[in-house]
Amino acid sequence: MEGQISPELQNALELYSSAIKLEQQGELSDSLEKYRQAHKSHEDVEEVYRKLERLKLAEGRRTAFTEDDKTKSVDSSEVNAPDELVTHRIISAIEKLPQEVLLIVLQHCFRSMSDVKQLCTLSLVSRRFASALRSDILYQQFCYYSVEDHEWFEPLHAIEQEVKESYNNSWKYMFRKKPRIRYDGCYIDRCRYFREGTSDTGWNQVVHLITYYRYLRFYPDGSCIVYQSPSEPKDIVRLVNRFVPTLFTPSGFSSAEVAAKVGTWSMSPSGHLVVSYNSSIRYTNVQELQVRGRRLHWLAFYSLHTQTSEKIDFPLTQNRDYFFSKVRSYSLTE
Repeated sequence: MEGQISPELQNALELYSSAIKLEQQGELSDSLEKYRQAHKSHEDVEEVYRKLERLKLAEGRRTAFTEDDKTKSVDSSEVNAPDELVTHRIISAIEKLPQEVLLIVLQHCFRSMSDVKQLCTLSLVSRRFASALRSDILYQQFCYYSVEDHEWFEPLHAIEQEVKESYNNSWKYMFRKKPRIRYDGCYIDRCRYFREGTSDTGWNQVVHLITYYRYLRFYPDGSCIVYQSPSEPKDIVRLVNRFVPTLFTPSGFSSAEVAAKVGTWSMSPSGHLVVSYNSSIRYTNVQELQVRGRRLHWLAFYSLHTQTSEKIDFPLTQNRDYFFSKVRSYSLTE
């Protein structure tokens, strides 16, 4: 082991050992200086030092036991039982499985996109599981589930072509980076603007900060709910579904609250999202957004006349990105 250590590491280990001794003697300032020099000489000195100490301890234990000691240890099993439990680790049957068989087992563990949520939990079972769960074969299966659940709207043959052209032929990279729409929650945009108020005196000016929210909920069939309200998300998100009549009834209490609309949506492979809904009999509002992970970034917001195709652009100064909020009570049937 000594012959494999570089001069820099050897010097760092000596400094680290000196620092420990000085710390035990109460010389804290000198000890800290030695620690600093050791880490400056080699950044991994602490990890290497502790590893060497464990090896020395294990070697000392092995040489301490002679054949007579082993014979005596049989008679005094109460004393040596804990050591035997430590040294003789029971190997589980899973660790003995070939990698190919383990991958087949894991493929059967994930039967839908809802099972993929347990990926992190399963990776904590063992190192072999954590290593196997990085396999590209599993992520190919996950990508197919994304198509089946309409998170991606391209057919399978288009997905297989896209992974080669845009994602370096890596299913894992595609699964993690390709834009998708989620149905288990609601997208929320908090909008703010300032409005001038009135004052009884002329020497000051009242300014009101107005806050309202836009809500978007998507469905796999290409429909969506568009809703605008001054009410906070904690009071609204559970009510955003197609079977709440009051959601689609105009409110006379607030100008910021607009009756919910049922619209349509479509998304390109690159994540360009287009949401359309009727704002009146003659006009259709269109929101163009870009999917960026859990956020929807505004690209354009305008209204189109259904007969003349006249376009009226709306400013985006009040709008921030939509952010996704998961709602456990949501189901695809409501």
